[in-house]
Amino acid sequence: MRIRLRPRLDGVEAPSDFASDGASIREVFQSYKAGVPIDDAVALGRAALDSQHIEFVGVHTHLARQTADVSLWRAQIESFADLLAEMSASWGGWLPTEIDVGGGWPSPLDPVGRRAAQARTRPLPADAADYARAVAESLADALRDRGLAREGMLLEAEPGRAVYADAGLHLATVTNVKKQRDPDRRCWIETDTSEVFMLDTTLENALFPVVSATQADAEPTLLADITGISCNFDVIAPAVAVPEMAPGEVIAFLETRRRGYQRCCMIRTIDHVGLNVADLDRAVEFWCGRLGLRLVSRVTETGPDIASLIGEDSVEIEIADLDAGDGRIIELIMYVRPAGRPVGARSSDPGTSHIALRVDDLDAALERIQGSQARQISRHPVILHDPGGAWDGVACCYIADPDGNIVELVQRPGAAPS
Repeated sequence: MRIRLRPRLDGVEAPSDFASDGASIREVFQSYKAGVPIDDAVALGRAALDSQHIEFVGVHTHLARQTADVSLWRAQIESFADLLAEMSASWGGWLPTEIDVGGGWPSPLDPVGRRAAQARTRPLPADAADYARAVAESLADALRDRGLAREGMLLEAEPGRAVYADAGLHLATVTNVKKQRDPDRRCWIETDTSEVFMLDTTLENALFPVVSATQADAEPTLLADITGISCNFDVIAPAVAVPEMAPGEVIAFLETRRRGYQRCCMIRTIDHVGLNVADLDRAVEFWCGRLGLRLVSRVTETGPDIASLIGEDSVEIEIADLDAGDGRIIELIMYVRPAGRPVGARSSDPGTSHIALRVDDLDAALERIQGSQARQISRHPVILHDPGGAWDGVACCYIADPDGNIVELVQRPGAAPS
């Protein structure tokens, strides 16, 4: 077990790069919740040493990317060593075999704290090796000066930001360019991403370098705010120099590193819809022969990857992919092994779904399914009344395919029979 300590950082009063209000490194560090308060750490360490079930091996702290000044990193390490000496005395002279000093070393282009205009010309940071040397040497000296050094002590650091932040790349598509001339000149380049997916813009006042991925060699001619898609201010990069851009072009934000919120899931569209059927030949005849969809492909799958995908030990399935009319796929799936059973769900049952198909002529579509094993669920086709809304005048009817899958046939006003 390690105990995460909260050094006091007394005297480390230089402004934090995280803070736009000039708050000091000490103030910002103390405002962050992580770590065990000093009073609690004393009792926790004693309890760990008394326990027969815990091996108390070390301590940990995380000073974070508050400064690129190597001398201030040394000052923070000194404060950490002061607290460790205090804890060691309260724990009966216990000495750690492992010390983790965390990370926070600046990345090569160092976007932290650069949103403010005066910070944009700040010199780039030292190399990661310089921070490693400063941390290791200052800690070794501090431990030796306080009588805490021991043979074989393990020092750990977490220099991820410094090592691989420049591998991080966040791509966004331009959705709109808006320019204003009165009362003052401004330009906003709106994109399909959001500050929600690049939280360092708010947490660390980061200004990620911006380049045009579409016009990589173009010279900047425009000063613009790069904004996100939400209704917040959502200014991802304020007042950055870029070339003239148009909707559809791609912007790249650099040095975004790998963080959980970077691996965002933005739903773009429905990829395909899958429907289980008992007889694939019958289903293809209905969906293609009666409803007019086009058969794209038909395959049999038995591989272990497919079994793993659907959560079975082994599987044999037959699949027919149908073009729904706009390139989207409806996937008809027949399980040979393991065999399924009819569900017989009603529209009102939780978990039941339906697929809606747009048709040119609802009456003709209903006529085409006559004589098949499909059935009409709706008592009669319904014309919806939604004055001023998107559904006003839309004709709809629910049917069930031969396997009970619920399908809504939708005819929009003004649709011309094909």
